[in-house]
Amino acid sequence: MQSITSALIGTTLALTVFVWMKIRNKKRHELHPVIGHLHEFAGRTAIDPKDYFELEATRANGWQPWRVTVLGAFDGWFITDSASLKYILVTKHKDFAKPERFTDCAVDILGAAFLNTRHHYPNERRKVNQSLLSPKTLAYIADKSFPRLLPALFDPLDAAAKSGEVIDFQVIGDKFVFLHFAHIAFAADEQNLEAFSEAFDRSLSQLYRRFMNPFYPILEAVLPY
Repeated sequence: MQSITSALIGTTLALTVFVWMKIRNKKRHELHPVIGHLHEFAGRTAIDPKDYFELEATRANGWQPWRVTVLGAFDGWFITDSASLKYILVTKHKDFAKPERFTDCAVDILGAAFLNTRHHYPNERRKVNQSLLSPKTLAYIADKSFPRLLPALFDPLDAAAKSGEVIDFQVIGDKFVFLHFAHIAFAADEQNLEAFSEAFDRSLSQLYRRFMNPFYPILEAVLPY
């Protein structure tokens, strides 16, 4: 037993020295041996990784596609240009299946609806999601949903016109669009929009944590999320 423990300690020390020697002269955001980008995510909040993906690391990589790896969690490419998107979604769509990890992490949070279709290839998911743009669905949105939610857009404008108050139209427009999404996708209305948005934000936050942490089943069983 003592020899096994000594061997494990020795291996850990050797691996630590090896990784340090390899990464000490690396530029920031570069892929490190063994650990990948794990050091970038250690101690980050649920929202920080999203900002990291979209801004900091992508800018550091010259706005070109770059590989992102987190030990034990995921290994993939972050795509930023239209040519690469076309290559993945159209030209070589059969070579880029959605990993089971996505479904495993998201199905009990988002369900099996259009946000988390179980099909593995982009063209299959598009066929499922096309129902959202069917003539019947668009007719319902135009005839039922859109007129019903117009007061959320016009009431603040009418009130501002009467009072002379300066308002932020983007805030009103964003709320109107989000209300449509909540109503069409989840049957939420303006009266329970705040409760819905809080629950939706919590769900996305939990989803981010799951993607970044390979041990999330254990942590969720122990820690109060």
